[in-house]
Amino acid sequence: MKIIGSRLVLIDASSLLYRSFYGLKPLTTSQGQKVQAVYGFFKSMRQIFDSYQPSCVALVWDKGDSGRKIIYPDYKKNRQAAPSDLLEQRHTIQTICDSIKIPQVGVAGFEADDVI
Repeated sequence: MKIIGSRLVLIDASSLLYRSFYGLKPLTTSQGQKVQAVYGFFKSMRQIFDSYQPSCVALVWDKGDSGRKIIYPDYKKNRQAAPSDLLEQRHTIQTICDSIKIPQVGVAGFEADDVI
């Protein structure tokens, strides 16, 4: 695929995190730290870079409850709270992305897909 010009890719990081966490079998380091979401997240990021060759990438995260619950009070009513190891892996992903200078944004009261 030949790509001409600049290309911005915005990634729904929250969705990619959940997909990576629940879509892969549990993976752990030799110290017992769970890392399947970290592995899946960066594997997907690599595929995005290889496929689209973006000149700029930004991660967009959910930030707080969205206004969707106002419109539809039962929105995500049956969803369980995120497991602590998912939140730990999110923190790891965000730390790595900060260290390699991938911009990360979120808007309070909005989900990532709404921001995008």
